[in-house]
Amino acid sequence: MVDFMPYAQALFEVATEAQKDVSIGQEIQELAEVWSSNQELVQVFKHPKVKREEKKELLQKILGENVDPILFRFLLVLNQHDVLGYLPEIAAAYTKCFNKAHAIEIVDVESASELDAKQIQDLESVLAKKLKKTVRLNVKVNPDLIAGLRVHTSEFVLDNTVLTRANSMKEQIKKN
Repeated sequence: MVDFMPYAQALFEVATEAQKDVSIGQEIQELAEVWSSNQELVQVFKHPKVKREEKKELLQKILGENVDPILFRFLLVLNQHDVLGYLPEIAAAYTKCFNKAHAIEIVDVESASELDAKQIQDLESVLAKKLKKTVRLNVKVNPDLIAGLRVHTSEFVLDNTVLTRANSMKEQIKKN
């Protein structure tokens, strides 16, 4: 498997030096969405029989002056390294670089029921204090949990769900 982090790190460093890390981050995410939604385009960029020069011309035709010059030059580098078809993975790695540099933590939260805005805000606040980072929640509803929350951060997992408690009691009963 190819490690895309060096590509993302290089773009992030150049974008940061140019004070464009936010705007280039938004642009690369938008392009990644286009790539993800257009499998024909991805296949062209990944196909080994399509020459680099043809891919470069296609990039120029599709994007032209519509993207930041730094990002366009980066796409040309990706083309030279035959990884242009992997832009969504590279964009995800860029987001990781950005989040790390800006002390942003993406926290996955599973809840048995829908959380309201106040609950989300309170949870973000508590986690931000604990982690000493800006927190962005990725909340998913999982009715199988019965009740409670499961919180996954880079530092810990907090599982305060009825399902986990029930499974734990079941295991204790089996042992005794």
